[in-house]
Parts: sequence; C-alpha cells; structure tokens
Amino acid sequence: MITTQTTLAADVNFTQFRVNGDSAIFLGPVATDITRDQLSLRSLAPKAGNGFLGNRRSQLGLVRSTDVTDLLGNTVVRDRKTSVEFSMPVGVTEAQLIEDAYEMGKLLQDATFVKSLALIGQIEY
Repeated sequence: MITTQTTLAADVNFTQFRVNGDSAIFLGPVATDITRDQLSLRSLAPKAGNGFLGNRRSQLGLVRSTDVTDLLGNTVVRDRKTSVEFSMPVGVTEAQLIEDAYEMGKLLQDATFVKSLALIGQIEY
C-alpha cells in the first residue's frame, strides 16, 4: 500500500493492484471499472554503454477521472494525469537525489506555480 495526503491532510490509500515487469499499478479508494483513480510506478534498470554506466529511469504517475464540459456543453469524463520522472546516472548520491526531490516537491506545493504552468501554460518568469 502507498499512502498519499490531500491538501486537507486526509490520507488516501492506494492498494497494489497489478505488477508487470518493471511497472506496478495501485488503485485508490474511488477506483472502479468506470472511474480511474490510480498511482503507477515504473523503474528501468541502467544500461551501460559508451564508457558510461547508464541512468536508472523511474516514473511516478497519478491518473484520476474528472468531469469536464465538451464543446457541445455536455459533461464528459476525462482522465487527468500528473507525473514525475527521474533519470539518475549510476553513482548519484542519495543526498543529491533527496535534495532534487525536495526542491521539486516545494515547487509542486506552490499552488500559484502549479496553476500557472498546468492550467495557463506560463513558462517565463
């Protein structure tokens, strides 16, 4: 089980659903055959080549269904997705990884930044 937390400090539990090779899917409390509420994990092992030990590539994704209005004014269900991607060269230190993750986490907790990027598309500051 993986537990996240909402902005209101409520715990959200994701239960392991399926593991296939380098990927795992966890289902959230409102997941059904119709409604998506899932957390996905993926990690690819480093591949050495060209005198380099390679990078581990990992990804964390959250997909949830949401009601939106289409061009005709009808309410339809669409998926919204948030993801974080890692590409860590073999030899990176734990301290370096944690520092990068901390800084990204702070950005993702800044509601103004997230809204500006994800809903408005602002990339210049």
